[in-house]
Amino acid sequence: MGIKQRILNWIGEGGASMKKEKRPFASYSFLATCLAAMFMMNAQAYLDPAAASYLVQIVSGVVIACGVTVGIFGKRFACFSVSCA
Repeated sequence: MGIKQRILNWIGEGGASMKKEKRPFASYSFLATCLAAMFMMNAQAYLDPAAASYLVQIVSGVVIACGVTVGIFGKRFACFSVSCA
């Protein structure tokens, strides 16, 4: 069932021959998220320099951890996938 048909069923224009579809929690949460995104206003918040520094530390830590993981397990994975001798 396409998106257009789901929307028509949701608002009740799907016709009498279509059987009633249950509306699970995911549909309601998706609708609430879309409505919240449509009516969202700018926060006009101040980003503290300490918070920006913390974000830089998090990103650099993730990059370094990924590099170390690839460095340690990269050769093992390459040998496993190519079956090196």
